[in-house]
Amino acid sequence: MKRIFATAAITAALLSTSAQAAPVLSGKYIVTVQTLCQLNSVYEFHASNTLGDEYMRSLGVTGSGKAGMTLLEATFNPTKGTVQVAGFDADGELDIFHLTGSKSGQFGSAIAETPETGKQNYTTTDTTFTIGDLVLHALYGQVKKGVAGLAAFQGAFTQEDGTHCMEQGRAEKE
Repeated sequence: MKRIFATAAITAALLSTSAQAAPVLSGKYIVTVQTLCQLNSVYEFHASNTLGDEYMRSLGVTGSGKAGMTLLEATFNPTKGTVQVAGFDADGELDIFHLTGSKSGQFGSAIAETPETGKQNYTTTDTTFTIGDLVLHALYGQVKKGVAGLAAFQGAFTQEDGTHCMEQGRAEKE
């Protein structure tokens, strides 16, 4: 008889447990993000006339080769699925190429900091955080009443120009 009641109690508990919804981000968070994009360089060498010495004939650079860091205060509204941000971006090229000799010039931009403001759509699932069109893997912590106090996210993506990048960040509730 005890076994029947125990089995019935366990079954009732299992049936009454509803599926947990994905944690949401709601309210104000401090957000930090690090971004790194690859730089692809092609160096073309040729043999010099009679001496046989080699020289670099051309340098081809594709991809942005950028590194960036972002610090934001973000206000998430899960009802509207939007996030309003204000803060700063610091980014620039990892390599700056200076050309000297018969040709001179520079490829690349120095690291600089600029203000960042805007509004973007977002969604969360148990395993992802999507901001705009960018889907990132996510882990959530300090969840209280369905609202995550902490979200860590990362992912790899390709920009429109073909540059391969990766991004990692975290959002911590204020």
